[in-house]
Amino acid sequence: MRKELGNRSGAATIGASLESTAQMNRTSFLFSAGTSMAARCREYPWATSALGEPHTWDSALQTLVPIILASNQPMFVAWGDSRTLIYNDAYAAILADKHPDALGKDLLDVLHEISDDILPIVQQAYNGIPVQMDEIEVWLERRGYREETHFSFFYSPVRDEQGDIGGFFCACNETTAQVFAERRIAQSEAHHRGVLENMDEGFTLFDRDFTILEVNPTALRLVGLTREQMVGQNHWELFPGTRDGVVGALYQRVLAEQRPLLLEHLYSFPDGREVWFELRAFPVGDGLAALYRDVTDRKLAEQELREANQRKDEFLAMLAHELRNPLAPIRAAADVLAMPSTDESRIRRTSEIISRQVKHMTSLVDDLLDVSRVTRGLVVLEKERVSLKWAASTAIEQVRPLIEARKHHLTLQSPPGNADVSGDPKRLVQVLTNLLNNAAKFTPEGGHIVLTIEAEDEKVSITVADDGIGMSTDMARRAFALFSQAERASDRSQGGLGIGLALVKSLVELHAGTVTATSAGAGAGSQFTVCLPRQRGEPSRARDVDDGTRDAPSRKLRVLIVDDNQDAATMLEMFLAASGHTVMTEHGSRQGLERALADQPDVCLLDIGLPDMDGNELARRLRERPEMEQTVLIAVTGYGQDSDRQSTAAAGFDHHLVKPIDPLVLTRILAAEKAR
Repeated sequence: MRKELGNRSGAATIGASLESTAQMNRTSFLFSAGTSMAARCREYPWATSALGEPHTWDSALQTLVPIILASNQPMFVAWGDSRTLIYNDAYAAILADKHPDALGKDLLDVLHEISDDILPIVQQAYNGIPVQMDEIEVWLERRGYREETHFSFFYSPVRDEQGDIGGFFCACNETTAQVFAERRIAQSEAHHRGVLENMDEGFTLFDRDFTILEVNPTALRLVGLTREQMVGQNHWELFPGTRDGVVGALYQRVLAEQRPLLLEHLYSFPDGREVWFELRAFPVGDGLAALYRDVTDRKLAEQELREANQRKDEFLAMLAHELRNPLAPIRAAADVLAMPSTDESRIRRTSEIISRQVKHMTSLVDDLLDVSRVTRGLVVLEKERVSLKWAASTAIEQVRPLIEARKHHLTLQSPPGNADVSGDPKRLVQVLTNLLNNAAKFTPEGGHIVLTIEAEDEKVSITVADDGIGMSTDMARRAFALFSQAERASDRSQGGLGIGLALVKSLVELHAGTVTATSAGAGAGSQFTVCLPRQRGEPSRARDVDDGTRDAPSRKLRVLIVDDNQDAATMLEMFLAASGHTVMTEHGSRQGLERALADQPDVCLLDIGLPDMDGNELARRLRERPEMEQTVLIAVTGYGQDSDRQSTAAAGFDHHLVKPIDPLVLTRILAAEKAR
């Protein structure tokens, strides 16, 4: 009996030993993979977990765990009601800081931050329903902060030995890096698209066979085509003639030399448009891209600048010519006067020649100064109600000598009733005088000039038409440009600088009007039309023209001249002395001050541009002395702008005369002083 019991006890011990060995073998097999997580699973205290010792695990779980641990793809299994988590090395990388504490824990506790999101999915798996989801956005806390992550995964229910759902298996793939990369690419493409769609330059992308791969809206606008008409088309077929021209050569060089190149060229479209393009081509991959923009306006502006510069040079040459013309007779007159002679008629004729030529030179300088003042916005209009009928009649009287000298026939056509505007009478007469002068000069002798006034409800127009040399289309376009003039003829006997029309345009625009030039071509005459806003109501009163002449009383004046230009002072002294006045002359401001205080003249003619002390300062010092209170101070200067007149008035001057002094104006001033 004892022996039998002993045999049974030994057998039991051997059986237990064999069972223990089998359990160890099964456990060793479960965690036999040579991975970090397999080693952790071997060391994990499973006996204290909800799963218990590994040898007691359900056979389905025992089959699944070795597969998971040996796989390189992120995998895990959640088992039992406790959803106990077992995962591999690849999934450990996904868990980041949650690893290794996540091993053996409830899946929902491990992923507590998204438990509300994944609970429905887990429940579906435990209900035996497989779940597959792609590119799911998940916000995980795996590095101490919430971060955006993306996953694709598959939840597969796993049945236990009894056929019930024991848990579920998950194979997943984190796509966060891929999603972010695609997002960056999409953003970059959006940025590039935004840049291309909003840039001022046209953009075209070609492959190496010059098939158009991409264009931007500016390119479509520049060439007048739609996207469908361009993309996918061959450039050479779409724009015939460019392959063998400068564009084709440029593109071929870019491909051959693999470097950017620049070109400006004029392209003629089939519809007749001509556009200047600035084209920059550069290599892109095995093809190339082109950036281009319309620079037609710039090219035209450059051409206009070149033409303006050429006109300026011609103008300066003409200015020199026009200034030399009056200088020649003046020089000759000076030589004649230097000859001993008692022939009064010769002296009188010589004086008349000098007077005419000085008047002509003064007119040239006045035109230049007028243009300068107008273009710089320094002209202030003294507006009043003005009859254009009166302005036309006054202008005709001013140009009548030229018209009669050239034997022209002038006709004035005006409507009944008033043709009044609001304007500066002096400037309006100047506008019409310039237009009539222009017509008279550029119409051959014996020509016809018609001045027509038309009054409408809102405007009054004046047209000066002639049957003269006419203008080309290009000349009519730039007739009012500064330094612009008709083709120079050998006959320059009428003179002029060719700036009158520029002055006309500026003055008309100051009056809120317009002026246009038209011509049927060379030899067909020209028409210039001025339109001004009409002023309704009572007609304007007729203006009287004051010629400034009157009988002068016989009282003689004591006049002091202070001018550092000795020749100018001497000639003025001779003129005043010949007029019967007592004249004193000084050439320095300090000497002039001393002479004025000592002799107390009736009138002082003071040059403004004196050295040491200018004329304004000299006038101020004279006005400070009581004995000079009644002395008439006259400023003599080459400056005649409003600001210059204001400066001399502030200094104490009574009158402001612009060089060269008009003898009639000076005589009138002195006559008024003699009458006091």
